[in-house]
Amino acid sequence: SDAVIAKFPPTLFVTGSRAMEMSSAIVSHAQMLRLGVDSQLYMIEGGWHGSFVLAGQNSPEGKAAVTYIARWFDQHLAH
Repeated sequence: SDAVIAKFPPTLFVTGSRAMEMSSAIVSHAQMLRLGVDSQLYMIEGGWHGSFVLAGQNSPEGKAAVTYIARWFDQHLAH
């Protein structure tokens, strides 16, 4: 429900353009923005589900995603 989602903490969605959950991540991100939740969406072009974890250490895209995720946590957990 919107009332519950509006109470969510800052949220980071990470998905790939070839991931089966991509559409759900985009819709959820847009819903959170509409409700005033601090939401970020990080999209990996050509990435599949979990590609930044499974192949992340071996690809520039995966390394960039992990770097962004770490920065996001630094910004949101430092408060």
